[in-house]
Amino acid sequence: MDRIGRLRATIEKRDFFVVYQPIVDIGTRTVHHLEALTRVEGMPSPADFITFAEDVGLIYDFDLLLTQSVLDTMHAHRKEPTLPDVAINLSAKTLMSPIFLRQFLAVTEPYGELARKLLVEVTETVVVTDIAKLNEVLQKLRAAGFRICLDDVGAGSTSFQSLYGIQADFAKIDGHFVRGAVNNGRDMAMLRSIVDVCGQLGLGLIGEQVEGPEHAQLLTELGVPLAQGYLYSRPSRDFAYFAKDWAKMAGTGGKVLRKG
Repeated sequence: MDRIGRLRATIEKRDFFVVYQPIVDIGTRTVHHLEALTRVEGMPSPADFITFAEDVGLIYDFDLLLTQSVLDTMHAHRKEPTLPDVAINLSAKTLMSPIFLRQFLAVTEPYGELARKLLVEVTETVVVTDIAKLNEVLQKLRAAGFRICLDDVGAGSTSFQSLYGIQADFAKIDGHFVRGAVNNGRDMAMLRSIVDVCGQLGLGLIGEQVEGPEHAQLLTELGVPLAQGYLYSRPSRDFAYFAKDWAKMAGTGGKVLRKG
């Protein structure tokens, strides 16, 4: 109960912050969009925070608050020359809530067209027993102008069943296979299979955990155009850095700087 109380206080007081990590076009090394990642002071693992919020039924409130927080940041930088699109992680549990869609649209509507720069990144689809129902919600979001990305494809949280049952715009390949495929034939076989299936389904592909040039080279050889990882940039609280510096680098072939 004490832990639930601290979690509720964190949400009510907005006692968290957001960092941003770029998803990069491997060929041009320029930003495609950013991913918003949650950080909580005094909690080393954001995953533990999110998992606990899901377990006690508070993830719904937190996901809506995160959406508003990211939109507030984007609105504050709306006059930047190139305002990047931003992916927000929404739990599948949140998406399956019967009142989610109405509440989400109520949160985003005041921001007008700015809200359409959001991508909804779906996490933990393994918890969903009714993939068809989840897909129905996601198609309503797409009809409203939001793009959908499936997270951790290939891992247990986003299975091939989810890929088959959900119409999305992007698929993010689990970093385990991206890193492992360099030296492991089994990981390479899995990675090739994921790339092939996603390609057949018309999904834009993003490789996670790209930490070295060998990972980027492997993705390029497999036809994966987008990547995310420390090779390009660490997550940063400085949203303006990406809004301004990326705009200057766009079309110039400039390399992404690591930013802590």
